[in-house]
Amino acid sequence: MGFKKYNLTDGQLVKIARLCVQEQGRIEGVRAEASQAANLLETNKYYRDRYGSDVYNFMRNSGWYYRASHYMDEGSASSSAINAVRDVLVNGNRIFPQYVDEHDCINDIDYIKLHGEKVSKTDKSNYKQGQTIIKNKMGSLYTFYAFPAPGCDPFGYTQAAYDYVRGGGSDGGEKTEGSDADKVLEVAAAEVGYLEKKSNKDLDDKTANAGSGNFTKYWRDMDPSLQGEAWCDCFVSWCFKKAYGETTAKQLLCGGLQCFYTPESAQCFKDKGQWYANNPKKGDVIYFRNSERICHTGIVEKVTDDTVYTIEGNTSAGEQVIPNGGAVCKKSYKLYNTRIEGYGRPDYSAGSSEEKPAEKVWFKAQVRKLSLGDHGDDVKVWQVILGLKPDGDFGNKTRDVTLILQKDNGLKVTGIVGHKEWAVGMTRLYE
Repeated sequence: MGFKKYNLTDGQLVKIARLCVQEQGRIEGVRAEASQAANLLETNKYYRDRYGSDVYNFMRNSGWYYRASHYMDEGSASSSAINAVRDVLVNGNRIFPQYVDEHDCINDIDYIKLHGEKVSKTDKSNYKQGQTIIKNKMGSLYTFYAFPAPGCDPFGYTQAAYDYVRGGGSDGGEKTEGSDADKVLEVAAAEVGYLEKKSNKDLDDKTANAGSGNFTKYWRDMDPSLQGEAWCDCFVSWCFKKAYGETTAKQLLCGGLQCFYTPESAQCFKDKGQWYANNPKKGDVIYFRNSERICHTGIVEKVTDDTVYTIEGNTSAGEQVIPNGGAVCKKSYKLYNTRIEGYGRPDYSAGSSEEKPAEKVWFKAQVRKLSLGDHGDDVKVWQVILGLKPDGDFGNKTRDVTLILQKDNGLKVTGIVGHKEWAVGMTRLYE
């Protein structure tokens, strides 16, 4: 897709260049900072609603930049830096995909994780594109994309921005008739309790002729020549095919409808850019690994704050990851379980029945005065009102956007959420 081009005066270009130089130093860093600023404006609903196409005032006044905006009015910027900003913002030549919308200097990073394990944040070899998860000191999580140049910050993308862009630039994505996660989960849930057979007999009965021969109705329907082989991936494909039909199921599984080998089906999602190392969603295909490779899979039924719930074929009950266990079971794991390799995300429609963030937390919240350091469901509601990710942590980012709301509505600018702020926010939520 082509990037948006902004109308900026020469004076505005100079001021933006000064800020970008201060933030990143090198010319490629200046280009990165300007690219990321435009991305953030375009993928964050609150900023889009407030600033529209005014990228200059966004960078001067937004929660991300306003504390550094004084650099716009001091210091210097070379002609190369000014031309770099012009090329990015006026000519539309960004150096990042549109969903790259976050960065932090190393000192502002709390920790990074690779394959679920915390690793050194100062060792650049630990930063793998699309794999390394960064948590900053404000509590935000995002996935690493790139260092634009030596000495520059690590840039990455939040899940919200990635989903927005994959949805064609519409909140929630484009609707595809008849392709929501509930359909495949209904099929999978109906299979819970099915036991593999010792021979090619009684394949349609859940429990008859049970044994350890890996004979199932799933192989019979998907590829009879593979009867007797491990069948966890076959079960996932069978559920999708039964729910949506072969053509749509193949599309949802990124072409991996009949891979049946977990590393290959996972690679199909990776090749399509629909692979996530964390932040699972209902309807995702979950993949587990052993010491050598991806070895097992299932379907995500639901996700809570710290647990992912699944329906899996060829497993058995219990808290451990159990490949080749012989049954269809419902299971659950902590999100930090190191056996979880990642998640493939089918491109479901926007019409999914999964609850929206505001609906998830609204009726649980006890409204109270909020300020920096508070946690809870009411903080999540306030973050939804502000257009932020509802993580329940009233950190610096939440405070910064609260300050903007107060300023815009003629309230005392304190960063504290009282009854007047809630009144404004409730009106905004239901507009």
